[in-house]
Amino acid sequence: MANYVDGAVYDWKAVTPSDSVPIPLTNGIYVDVTGSLILTSVNGNTETFSNVAAGICHPFAATKVGASSGATGIKALYYRRA
Repeated sequence: MANYVDGAVYDWKAVTPSDSVPIPLTNGIYVDVTGSLILTSVNGNTETFSNVAAGICHPFAATKVGASSGATGIKALYYRRA
């Protein structure tokens, strides 16, 4: 059995931006290089977020990262909550 720190990032996956391939619902997004993110919410809303800063855990709950996103090194973050 794994031990978890409540509220900490416990898993992450590299994301390949795509307009058609969904990702498991994220608890956050991290980017290596600042740029735009085109995100789709759990409700199906799509929005462009400009100048998303690198090196920060952003609290986006997203189901897709659009293909035209300018940020690179995108990682989906998953938190464990009690």
